[in-house]
Amino acid sequence: MNHDAAHARGGVWRPVGFLLLMLGFGLRLDTPWQALGGLLIFAGGLMAGAGLWLLVRRRSMGDAFARATGGE
Repeated sequence: MNHDAAHARGGVWRPVGFLLLMLGFGLRLDTPWQALGGLLIFAGGLMAGAGLWLLVRRRSMGDAFARATGGE
């Protein structure tokens, strides 16, 4: 997998995961759709967690703020 593609995907997973979490919490509040809401909460938690893991991994590699000079 391309290094930049993994970073771009991590940037998409966090907001999509957050959206799924919010939809899931909304469905869990006094609706007959509570089972679907639980699944959305679970899926959103996984996606947001994966996006955060990729963010932490990127920052631990040292390229979060600046790239090394030279080579261009």
